Amino acid sequence: SPSLSISREVFENNRVYLSYDHGYRAPEYDKAYGFVSHDFVPLTPFVIAPNMDLEAETSDSFEIGNKFDNGHAQLYVSAFYNKFQNFIDVVTTGQDNFGNYVKQYQNLHGVETYGAELSAAYAFTSSWKLSTKLGYVDGKDAEGEYVRSITPFEGNVGLNYQQQDFNAFATWNWA
Repeated sequence: SPSLSISREVFENNRVYLSYDHGYRAPEYDKAYGFVSHDFVPLTPFVIAPNMDLEAETSDSFEIGNKFDNGHAQLYVSAFYNKFQNFIDVVTTGQDNFGNYVKQYQNLHGVETYGAELSAAYAFTSSWKLSTKLGYVDGKDAEGEYVRSITPFEGNVGLNYQQQDFNAFATWNWA
C-alpha cells in the first residue's frame, strides 16, 4: 500500500511530520465463510453468521505530529483523520430459533474516524524507564451512527527495568 511521509527537525531533538497512508484489509476467511457459535456466553449467547459478500476494506489516513526525543525523555503528539471504504464491522442482524443473537461481519459505508495520541517516556537511569500512552478516537458512518467497535479512550502506564541479560516490565492498560 502506498504511503508518503514528510518530516523536518524544527529544534534540536524535535521533529514535526505529516504523513499519508493508503490501507487495504482483505476480509479474514472466518469473517466471510465461517459460522462460529458463542452459545456458551452466559447472558447473551450469539452466533456469527458467514457473509460471502464481504468486500475488502480500504482507507486513506492522514496524520500530523511532533516527536521529541533527547535520549532520556520522549514526548510524541499526533492527530489523525481516516476515511474508510467498506469498513469491516460486526453487526447484530437478529435472533435465531434458539434465542441466540445472530451477528455478521458487514461492510459499513462512509466511515470516518479522527483522533489524537500522546505518549511520553522518561529514563531515570540507564536501567529504569517510565512510559505512558493516551489515545482518543471517534468514528461515525455515513448515517451519522457511531462505529461501535471503536474504543474511544485507551492508554497505558508502564515501568521497565533492563540490564544486559535481564529485562522486566509492568504495564497497566485501560480502555
